[in-house]
Amino acid sequence: MNKALYRLNSQPPSTCGGGTEREDAGTPQIIQKIRASLAFWVKEYIGYDMMSLRERVYSETAMKRLVSNPNVRVLGNTTVERLPIFSFLIYPPVSNSGDVKHKRLPLHGRPYGHTLLEIDNDLSLRIRSMILEEEFKFILAAIEFIASYGHRFLSLYKFNWITGDWTFRKQAIKYQIMKEELDLTSGIEPLAENAQAKEDIMPAVQAVTVPMAKASAAEEDTKGMATLLSLLRATTLEESAAAAVTAAGDEEEKVEWLRSQLIGKDVEFDTPFGRRVLTYADQTASGRSLRYIEDYLINEVLPFYGNTHTEDSHVGSKTTRLVHKASRYVKRCMGAGASDALLFCGAGTTAAIKRLQEVMGVASPSAELRERLAAQLRTEERWVVFVGPYEHHSNLLSWRRSIADVVEIGVDADGLVDVAALRRALTSPEFANRPMLGSFSACSNVTGVMTDTRQLARVLHEHGAFACFDFAAR
Repeated sequence: MNKALYRLNSQPPSTCGGGTEREDAGTPQIIQKIRASLAFWVKEYIGYDMMSLRERVYSETAMKRLVSNPNVRVLGNTTVERLPIFSFLIYPPVSNSGDVKHKRLPLHGRPYGHTLLEIDNDLSLRIRSMILEEEFKFILAAIEFIASYGHRFLSLYKFNWITGDWTFRKQAIKYQIMKEELDLTSGIEPLAENAQAKEDIMPAVQAVTVPMAKASAAEEDTKGMATLLSLLRATTLEESAAAAVTAAGDEEEKVEWLRSQLIGKDVEFDTPFGRRVLTYADQTASGRSLRYIEDYLINEVLPFYGNTHTEDSHVGSKTTRLVHKASRYVKRCMGAGASDALLFCGAGTTAAIKRLQEVMGVASPSAELRERLAAQLRTEERWVVFVGPYEHHSNLLSWRRSIADVVEIGVDADGLVDVAALRRALTSPEFANRPMLGSFSACSNVTGVMTDTRQLARVLHEHGAFACFDFAAR
């Protein structure tokens, strides 16, 4: 029975199942809510300002290094505010001979097979505030190394045109480029930004060049080049940035604690060039778990896990209190007020968008039913949904499969959402007297470019449209 009705007379129920609590929408996302609240606690404990500062320092430093490399092309507007998310193309050095095989073509970025299939699989890098400065430097050095020498490795790999995957050739083959006199010093300039850095790297270059010139097997050659990678010197961060990132004190101790909680921070894996420590840089749509959170769930939640529909048992009562406490905490962290609703829908923004479409009544179970349902609605009853130019597939394909009419807003001269085009679309006679909603990504998970969500919300509200934003990457 409803707990509010039960508390009216404070009398125990006369039938079995008394003391139960009615859920508004079935069994809630119990573990999801508690896990989310723990993640918010970690962020609050470390400090939002501290994390933002570290990410900004890393972002500006990485951008400066990448855009200054002639063999790297960073995607998106490189001058506007962005998160530390970078997608880029790497071009091999131009051959003076004019050989077609050495022309300035992308070496990696988005595989050609994925481009043909229009599959969103851009290679990207996201730098989190918890990353070690050594890891940060290593990642940048690795990118610069591939930009200078990566084309020499291509003959060691084969490309699957169907799957878009690159695989290492297990059989050692002759590396044609290595047959010629190998001079690794020719690519030092983009790697070392000053004379001291070049001087520091030269002994490593010389130590690797001699045995590599004598080797005929490709595997031995590439092992030597891979060894060089770990010895490359990265540019030192600016003094002010370094002071902010490596500052001693309580805040830095908290960051060190956070790093110690990362699961898999010292894991190793086998590569064609030997066993290596894994450097994790895929933070855009995923991330590593924290031992603190998993231990809390194992020790404090799962042993007492129970049905939140009832408070009769100890496990049910404890789980119910944990869920309510977690919900209140997340709501506070989000800045939500008493009139705001907080919904836990499932995995990722995809589940949230699906729930939104169900609430709007535009979700369609199949393509066949979509056409039949749309035909039954009057024009003024059909939703118009505006989406941005850099939406994740979860915020694009699902709308196309709904019974709503989808309008894509392009980019302006700065590579941002074209606000003028959005205004024109909102005032179009075609969409007059129809329910409208804008569903935009708050940040591109490919380029890191951020959307001015407040400006878009004002424009949408001025024209009577609802404003929704995907903050998954941001």
